[in-house]
Amino acid sequence: MGNSQSEFDINELPEGPWTNDLKNYPSTDEDHKNNKNLYNFKYNYNDMTVKVSLKRNALYSWCGYVEFPTLTHPDYGKSVEDLEKIYLVHGNITFSDGGKIGFDCCNFNDISPLNSLHNDNYLVNFTSNLATYKDYQFAKNELVKLAKQVIDRQKINN
Repeated sequence: MGNSQSEFDINELPEGPWTNDLKNYPSTDEDHKNNKNLYNFKYNYNDMTVKVSLKRNALYSWCGYVEFPTLTHPDYGKSVEDLEKIYLVHGNITFSDGGKIGFDCCNFNDISPLNSLHNDNYLVNFTSNLATYKDYQFAKNELVKLAKQVIDRQKINN
């Protein structure tokens, strides 16, 4: 097992648009230890660096997090509701703990791998036929987009 997401083997998931992504980026505890740079890294932009991270949630959907570069960042300590009005990222800001903000790929038009266990026709659960699985590269691109915005807001307010 060794997987922090849930208590079953990811190999039990049926084939789907997530199959190769789960094989290449399982995001298990062991995978995080062996491939730290895939999931936790520093992003440098405009002469400033922020810590960023990617992980899967309990539904095996990707989540991305950016740490504010300083305690004096203008958005440090703001609520999710306030941050949603400031940052543009997939699915909007869904996490804030004061010093870190994040988003997830488990929204209205997202397919989560674990949904497939509850229904063979996993698209039935979605009211939109535009629902897609968001893979590692998509999540990483969104993470970089969010990191740039965090840095830009720090630079503007310095």
